[in-house]
Amino acid sequence: MIDHVRIVSDFFNNSPKRLEDLSTKIVELYPTSSFQKTINVCRTRWIERIDGLEAFIELYPAIIASLTCIKEDETWNYKSRGDASAYVTICCSFKFIITLIIVRKLLGYTRSLTKTLQKVDQDFSKARDDVEILKNTLLSIWSSIETSHSEWYKEAVTIAATNYTLPSKLRTCGQQTQRDNHQVDDIKNLTLLDSFAIIPSNLISDKKWRKKVKEFAHTYNNDLPEPIYFYAELDMWEVYWKNHSETAPKTISDSLQKCDGNTFPNISTILRILFTVPVTTCTCERSLSALKRIKTSLRNSMTDNRLNGISMLHIHRNVEIDLNIVVDEFATAFPRRIEFKKILNSDG
Repeated sequence: MIDHVRIVSDFFNNSPKRLEDLSTKIVELYPTSSFQKTINVCRTRWIERIDGLEAFIELYPAIIASLTCIKEDETWNYKSRGDASAYVTICCSFKFIITLIIVRKLLGYTRSLTKTLQKVDQDFSKARDDVEILKNTLLSIWSSIETSHSEWYKEAVTIAATNYTLPSKLRTCGQQTQRDNHQVDDIKNLTLLDSFAIIPSNLISDKKWRKKVKEFAHTYNNDLPEPIYFYAELDMWEVYWKNHSETAPKTISDSLQKCDGNTFPNISTILRILFTVPVTTCTCERSLSALKRIKTSLRNSMTDNRLNGISMLHIHRNVEIDLNIVVDEFATAFPRRIEFKKILNSDG
């Protein structure tokens, strides 16, 4: 994205004629703008990089209008029209816009520290404190990334609407040849994750848990045994666990064990669905990543049993292993290995 911003900036700044066309569009669309031309996004100077992204976002509609005009006007030479056509396609993609917004937002947090570190009379102790503040700020943003990302996503959608670009989701797999792609209505579909609010420990602290669960239940409405009484079960489920908060389960499996299917038939069904529906593909992808590190070109002749065992050890590193038990099992499985323990003391 940054390379594309730099290329588009150079496209205008390296030609007085193209720069004049851009300036005309800026005056027409943003007469009070603080930027009258794009700023080169320098590779090494971070302040200029931040300012360059800021200028590009502020002048984005004018840039698109100028590129479109150059692309469609036959009075421009062939190369300028071809380059403008390619740049319009790139800059109008939603992938480019959302990346531009996110990077600009995150680099904005580093601006003050960057200016501080470039001072001649820098106090290193003060700089260290500023670095610590920035680090804690970014960690805070990371912990509440859903809120921040939702705001940035809305800003990206607003900017994309200026050139009639619709939000889109990149392909997450190769082209299907055996079946149709699954239709997804919302590219930010978090209904499944939100439905975990039905867990008693979650509903106690979440005021919106009922709305989240209802949205998920609506998807599986045909699977519920008594859907017309679902609202009543939610009320009773909430009252019961708020009165027994000290024993409220924290997982789906524990919730399912403590859910009476006769009293809460619909909730029991919801819990069983949640217990079986896969939320992410992280587990299988983690296995593939581990396999790349284990089965290398220098370690490519191990048997399947050994490979499976090493993979399990690598993936489940949090499981503690008692080495004494391993030694005992090994000695039991291969007793001939210990027959020579007293060979030097033998009388024979």
